[in-house]
Amino acid sequence: VVPRDAATLSDALEAVVEGGTIALDARWGPFLGGVSVSVPGVVLRSIGGDAVLRADSGVTLTVVADGVSVDGLAFDGGEVGILVQGSDCRVARGRFESLSVGVRVAAGTGSVVEGCTFRDAGVGVEVLAPGNAVQGARFQRLAEAAVRVRNASACLLARLDLDACVLGVVIENSDGVRLDEARARDGDTGIRITGGAGAAIEGCAVAGSRVGIELRQTKGASIAACDFRDSAEAGILLDGAERTLVVATDFPACREGVHASRGQENAVCDSTFSSCGVAIAIDGEADDLIARDSARGGLVGVSLRDASRAQILRAAVRAAEGAGVVIDRCESVQVLDAQLAGCPAGVVVARSSDVTVRRCEVEDAVNAGIALLNGISGNTAAENRVSGAGLGVFLAGSSRASALENSIVHCRAGVALCRLGYGARVEGNSLVDCDVGIAWSDVRWAEDAWIADRGWAIERPASATAPLVLDNALRGSRVGVRNETEIPLLLAANGLSGGPGPLEGNVHLPAADRAKALGIGTERSTSALVLGRLLQWMLVEEGVLVVDLIGLGSERELVAARARGDLDIAWCDEDTAEAALWTFWDSSLDDAWSIVARPELARRAAGSPVSVSVALPGGAPAESVAQSLRNGGYEVRSIQVVETTAAAESLLKFGSVDCAVVARFEETLTLGGFVPLAGLEALPSRAIGLCVSAEVSGAALRSAFGRLVAHLSDAALRDLVSRVRLLGRDPSDVAMEYLLREGLIGQS
Repeated sequence: VVPRDAATLSDALEAVVEGGTIALDARWGPFLGGVSVSVPGVVLRSIGGDAVLRADSGVTLTVVADGVSVDGLAFDGGEVGILVQGSDCRVARGRFESLSVGVRVAAGTGSVVEGCTFRDAGVGVEVLAPGNAVQGARFQRLAEAAVRVRNASACLLARLDLDACVLGVVIENSDGVRLDEARARDGDTGIRITGGAGAAIEGCAVAGSRVGIELRQTKGASIAACDFRDSAEAGILLDGAERTLVVATDFPACREGVHASRGQENAVCDSTFSSCGVAIAIDGEADDLIARDSARGGLVGVSLRDASRAQILRAAVRAAEGAGVVIDRCESVQVLDAQLAGCPAGVVVARSSDVTVRRCEVEDAVNAGIALLNGISGNTAAENRVSGAGLGVFLAGSSRASALENSIVHCRAGVALCRLGYGARVEGNSLVDCDVGIAWSDVRWAEDAWIADRGWAIERPASATAPLVLDNALRGSRVGVRNETEIPLLLAANGLSGGPGPLEGNVHLPAADRAKALGIGTERSTSALVLGRLLQWMLVEEGVLVVDLIGLGSERELVAARARGDLDIAWCDEDTAEAALWTFWDSSLDDAWSIVARPELARRAAGSPVSVSVALPGGAPAESVAQSLRNGGYEVRSIQVVETTAAAESLLKFGSVDCAVVARFEETLTLGGFVPLAGLEALPSRAIGLCVSAEVSGAALRSAFGRLVAHLSDAALRDLVSRVRLLGRDPSDVAMEYLLREGLIGQS
């Protein structure tokens, strides 16, 4: 006992034996620190209250030996209260005030800091070695961090109480750290994890902080059964995190419940959000999963921006003030089996491509149940049920947008269409008791506040085209179909019995007008777009009703459209015609392939072997290209298949490949410095012509085709392609100008 048996703590430490006990009598304190424990197994404790240990500077108590226990002491003032350098040590029921660092575990493993109180310090506990623990501790008013774990893996933090600490728990570059049942209030950030992998956070609660938990550049973290409330910025903030799992966590009244950016493969599942500004916000992420989450109130349920390959499964959003789900500038996103009620807009997809909204239930969306706006291509609303909405499904400013097999009931307009580009489809929908079953307009809805206020002003396509309207069932509508545009709308195989309502505007039924209508399609290459527009304008001149599928897609998509009966004629080659069971009308246009590269590759010394990578557009003869290069002395390192010649040239332009295969009609970038590789065997050419369905006949088509090919030479087509690609002109405008110049159509 100090001072009964030894005058000072230093004297006692010199006299103690392994496993011995030193008791400090609190009545005689404070005791002078600046001492070290170097004998293993020593117990240093207090009697008669909390004995105070004090040092003016440096470290008050250094524990060098293993198995040392420090119990019930108080430390105030100085820089570091206890420095632990041994293993299996224990610091219990201590009180630490006004220190730069309360306890620093700098070395060793298996040590535990438990049941301690830290007040008005810089850092409460700092752990710099792996395999140590902090548990059952209380922290108040820490200026830097309550607990900081740095480069220390496999640590355990449990049952921590954090009050008004600037940073609660900070974990830096540490793998496998576990944090259980921490409670943080009124700080800046409750938990911050930077770097490291495999962190596990369970049963924690953070209230009144700017950010509940922040993960930056982490991998494989999990957050389970937590509660983050009243966060001024975000309950959970993920920045550059990968493979994070958030599960069964509650988010009341946060500005954003979960905000994830610049990461990938993160998941938010089975969590609840109430009165959050945005429940889940994803920005610039890839391959994320949102599953079985529910949100009530707030502004937006789920918001995705600049994301790719995300999935939203079985989400439930109720009474959001703006929208249930917003998907903006994304690609390849799926929204499946969501339930959205009482939101002004159920699902809004804007400026995105290849987004699917399927099997969702939307109720009472005063603006729109599902809106596909300004889509780049391939957005689809399918098999959804929408009731009580302003617009059931809204397709606007998009190309290749589809409304398929939806059930739409009691809406102002069942399917609303505005400013559509090529390839839009309205097929297999059931439209019951709507004011207007299907409505198409060029101006209506385009500038509604709920669209304009979010910067989604509906764009006008380069050439507005009629959608395919097939196999829909309309019943009980005040107006069955309304067309407010000047472009004819053709209905095919739609069920109009049972009182669908009248047809208003330029609407054509199959019996009267199908014989005059032709579905015309092409691939997406520039030459195909130009050819498609040339023939389209000539058919219009002949009085033919054209269903516009120009730019529909690849050869595979053209064949599939032919099998569905959507497509009657298409510009393509003989092989495609044969595959689709079309008749081939030869146009005398002959498109050859060539291999182009930068001049320095083309000028290589004869006989010197060169390994090359190749960009190959769809339809190009891959085996012939590889054989030609090998015979010319090149080793083919890799072949990257892309959709179009333009895509192949882009890869070459940015140095992703060494050479590109280009079609002669498309070969425009060679004017900017790329040259054909010399000394190679000629590649096969392909005859380009019009592929015509066997069911199609008529003098108008033969007349238009015959007059066009009589004027259009290979050189003329290359000139038109160059105007589009090099001058940035619209294919429709370029085609119209050529036909007017050649006198193939009239000025009207």
